[in-house]
Amino acid sequence: MLSRATIRQPRSRPVRGFASAQALRQRIHAIKNIKKITTAMKVVATVKLRSAQDALMVARFFQKSLATVTQPPPNAKIPTPKKQIWVGMSSDRGLCGGINSTIARAIRDSILATPNEISDRGIVLYGEKSRAALNTQFGHLFRVALSDCDKLKPVTFNACGELADYWLAQKADKSLFFFQKFKSMIAYATTVEDHYSYEFYKDTLESALALYEPEGPDDMMRNLLEYTAAVKLFYYFAENNASTLSARMQAMGNSSTSANDMLSSLTLFLNRSRQAKITTELSEIVGGAAAIDDEEDDQDVADSIPSYGQDQQDGVPKEDIAAAEKEEDDLDAVQAEAILSGFDVYEKSLDSEVPLPELEQEPQEEFEEAPEIDVFGLAEAEAQEKPEDDYDELFDGPDYTDEEFAAQQAAILEAEEKARAKASGSA
Repeated sequence: MLSRATIRQPRSRPVRGFASAQALRQRIHAIKNIKKITTAMKVVATVKLRSAQDALMVARFFQKSLATVTQPPPNAKIPTPKKQIWVGMSSDRGLCGGINSTIARAIRDSILATPNEISDRGIVLYGEKSRAALNTQFGHLFRVALSDCDKLKPVTFNACGELADYWLAQKADKSLFFFQKFKSMIAYATTVEDHYSYEFYKDTLESALALYEPEGPDDMMRNLLEYTAAVKLFYYFAENNASTLSARMQAMGNSSTSANDMLSSLTLFLNRSRQAKITTELSEIVGGAAAIDDEEDDQDVADSIPSYGQDQQDGVPKEDIAAAEKEEDDLDAVQAEAILSGFDVYEKSLDSEVPLPELEQEPQEEFEEAPEIDVFGLAEAEAQEKPEDDYDELFDGPDYTDEEFAAQQAAILEAEEKARAKASGSA
């Protein structure tokens, strides 16, 4: 029995040709819709960027004032951490240029450049785009990956505190934050900042805060670092949000410009194709009209000539042509037989023993006046070339009398009549 199997058919390569007018109109319509979307997204990003800049200025001022307190002194000796995580800040949606791919590349390069002494590694991600970019190569290092962070509009400090708990729960000695720092409406910079845990940073932090003479419970320093982590996360969200909106505004502006260029080129190509089609149709119409006029003229000429049906050649019936040719052949046969009969009579007269009486030679003038049939004008030409005395040399036969000549002519006519009767009887 034959089993069912999948038979692979050879794939034919698509033939790339000129687009039709309908395909061009559909493409122009699609590009117009895309242009509407990109223009709307640019306007929305421009409006949101203004409020994002105001929130960023507040977050920068608050984070900067707190960082001056908690940052270690310049000459502090920090040991090599044993556990390190990488924290990436990205957006959940695209259409904002290469802002998210830049974060993913920076995290990848940093992980690959980390010494082997740090054996315990992990990745914490805020945003869907960075997770999708790093999942293939570093999916086994993922600790936390949070999405839909962009829905927190605006990003409040309480929300950042809850999000910071996922990061601090990893209890890493050192954390590297990757985010986009907003510079202007058209520029941003990929920035990396580090953060140390309380257990790893406790001695250094106490020496750094000794000038302030802190007082309070034993967990005050721990609470301060956790609060600092929430402030930093709030600041990173503000920086990354402003950079994302500026990048989206610029990307959508470039997309709208490209859409305008494509619309111009496709509209021009469509108009040229349509004009070429109209020109071709007009040429066909003019050529068809001229052909119809020529055909009518030929028909008028054909109607003026009598028609002989299919059995005709150059307007003459084939039967008439055959009859004329046969009549001409019969006439040639009669003339040939008559000439042969005349020669027979002449030969018999030469072979006879009875001498013929001498014929009186007619005067030269009467010979010249006798009627002659000269069709091609040869006799006249010879007469002009030869003198009159040379006519006797043209005829070497014996001289006849009038009666003999008349008898000879009668015999020739009688032979011609017999030949014609014979020819007509055979026909």
